Amino acid sequence: MTKCVHFFRIQILLFAVFESPILAQDKPFPFQARNAIYLELGGSNPLYSLNYDRIIATSPKLNWLFGYRAGGSLAGVKLMQSRVVGQLYALLGQRKNHLELGLSSSVGRNYDTNYPGAGSANIFVSPVIAYRLQEPRGPSCFRVIVNPFIVLNSQENSRSRGVFFGISFGRSF
Repeated sequence: MTKCVHFFRIQILLFAVFESPILAQDKPFPFQARNAIYLELGGSNPLYSLNYDRIIATSPKLNWLFGYRAGGSLAGVKLMQSRVVGQLYALLGQRKNHLELGLSSSVGRNYDTNYPGAGSANIFVSPVIAYRLQEPRGPSCFRVIVNPFIVLNSQENSRSRGVFFGISFGRSF
């Protein structure tokens, strides 16, 4: 008997949570252009990165949008550098002007093509503060980024700090 009562309590609780008006969206999703592909100069990568960006959720009452991005870069001829970037972010704003706040992580590897076994790896951890200009229906995306960062160097067990600035432009769809 108690298992049956416990089962129904769980069902009622789940129904109350998933049918809650707090989770329902009163307005339609403000961004029809939820995806973006863009080139970023500077920012989380010292030189450049190619990125895919996706807006995944919204909070209409607060005018917040939430999303993620993934990207990477490859640079150099003799001394190569490869880097992979991931970021979670929130956008605050209406229409086309937004403040972007997020957390970025970048994993990189430096290596010399003459010495295949030699090289160093590092991890960048960085909060992201950006201005984003993006129309809700697209077709373009523009960002100006400030990235204060901490570098965790795997070989030297050292840490360094600094600030990267960046600019990105691309296509939203």
